Amino acid sequence: MISMINEMAEMQKKLDAAILAEFKNVEFDKARWKIAILAEIGELTQEIKGGWCWWMKHPKEIHRDKVLEELVDVWHFVLSYHNNVYPTKVYDIIYERHVERCYPSYIEVVTLLLEFPSLEAMVVLSSHLGFEIKDVYDAYIKKNKVNYERLSNQY
Repeated sequence: MISMINEMAEMQKKLDAAILAEFKNVEFDKARWKIAILAEIGELTQEIKGGWCWWMKHPKEIHRDKVLEELVDVWHFVLSYHNNVYPTKVYDIIYERHVERCYPSYIEVVTLLLEFPSLEAMVVLSSHLGFEIKDVYDAYIKKNKVNYERLSNQY
């Protein structure tokens, strides 16, 4: 699992470099990453609204594939944040220290992630949503290709 996360982090470094080469006036900073993470968490939250939205009598059905797609978008920005703010590899001891905690609700996990965007929090969030890192890795690989296509097509 750790090797898949490290590989995604390396892939994200390359994507970020390609983005910087294409958009020379873009600067990455903590505030921009956090806003991007917040925006993507918003899209993810909309996809799982049926699971937490208490005021709706007829919430929309939750589609696992769409949830995974939105989750991977969050992963992209958290990986970018991690690579630039904490540029180290993920180690088992860090994973064990953070992931073994109990986060009883989606809201609590997302609050943690917004306060401290970390790969460990993403592992917790992914697990909380019922995804293994292998699921995330496979979806990340697909979305990373899409992101390069978008970059070459001036998305």
